[in-house]
Amino acid sequence: MSKTATYDLRPLGIMPAGAAIQPGQVALANEDVFADTFFSQPMTDYAVGWASQQRWIKDLLDFLAPGVRTTRRFEYRVANNAKAFAAAENDKDIRALYGEFALVEAIGTIQNGRTLSKGLTTIIDKDDEQENPQIVQQKVAWLMDMQLRTEVIRAMALLNGAATNTAVTWGGAGGSNPDIDLNGLVLAGGNASGMDPNRIIIGGQAWQVRLNALASVNTAGGFQGYGMTPEQLASWLGIDRVEVSRLRYQSGNGKAALVPANTVLAFNAYAGATPEDPSNIKRFWSPEFGGDEWAVWVQDKSSHLKWITVSHKSNIILTSSLGVQKLTVTNGLA
Repeated sequence: MSKTATYDLRPLGIMPAGAAIQPGQVALANEDVFADTFFSQPMTDYAVGWASQQRWIKDLLDFLAPGVRTTRRFEYRVANNAKAFAAAENDKDIRALYGEFALVEAIGTIQNGRTLSKGLTTIIDKDDEQENPQIVQQKVAWLMDMQLRTEVIRAMALLNGAATNTAVTWGGAGGSNPDIDLNGLVLAGGNASGMDPNRIIIGGQAWQVRLNALASVNTAGGFQGYGMTPEQLASWLGIDRVEVSRLRYQSGNGKAALVPANTVLAFNAYAGATPEDPSNIKRFWSPEFGGDEWAVWVQDKSSHLKWITVSHKSNIILTSSLGVQKLTVTNGLA
């Protein structure tokens, strides 16, 4: 069977038998069907540049699951044992005269991983391209945006699944102080793992409930907390960064928050992470065809139709479940 023939997606179960892909419809991409002929270096350069400019969604993904460049198959360490943060107590690190240094072994099991081939394909009519010469770039941006949002959803699902949850009420007669709760979240994470969480993600609704609760407290502390930016709050908590997310995605006929609106998550993640460090989550990625993180493929399907695919290879992995903490926030002023 030729490579061109395998572009029919119906045998793959993606579309029902007898169906045809309509203009503007999205189908899953299969990397095996793309010959070198269809790789588009100019569009790939555009895609890489677009990702660097669209900071609101790419930055959120890097915040939740920092990228670690790797080969398709790789090894990584799972640090789900608090001994990873042990100290050499009782002077174990002191060598006696003519003696040997104490032997210690790395904590955490070595796992094998593999980056997954991911991509989306859409189809355009060449008549539309004549009327709108930028349509290919627009479709590339659209496909990348969908994939970045999907990666954020994957990262949030892993962190949510690992988190120890605490329900809190902010505001009202029986409500607690939001920032004291956030400080407790950091301390709880540190006690569970031996290393304080360095990042907190706050859903848009939880952030607004925090502001309302602090504004309703007629004290200097309440006013001070109300005036804090996320950066100032991070400094007060002694962590690297606090991120507030109000980004949404289309879900069915409505919209859903990429970060659950009433959720606060505290976790450990680092830019420039390695497969060995004991952070909670990493996004392993390997270069696509052409050497970049993303690749764009453009194929003339027929005299009037053109297929566009954007692909990448990645795998988001929870490398440690220790210390991930969560608050589920209820509005006590409602």
